[in-house]
Amino acid sequence: MAINHNTTRNSMIASHYVDTTLHVTHALRFIALAMPPKGGHLSEEEEMGRYFLLLCCIDALESFTDEPSSEPENDRPAA
Repeated sequence: MAINHNTTRNSMIASHYVDTTLHVTHALRFIALAMPPKGGHLSEEEEMGRYFLLLCCIDALESFTDEPSSEPENDRPAA
């Protein structure tokens, strides 16, 4: 049975995007829940946690440009 490498690669890329989107969505939900009540303040620890989650969101969004490769290094054509 022949394997369609293009379909496999497309599935890997789609899976990567779905995973990244879910991670960003969950992180943004946590950030929203960490918002202080009107007129309230977050503790320093809560602020740092919120900052960390924002950095995680940025990192996850940047990973959208990093497509996973389905080709082993030695199968790629020489440059």
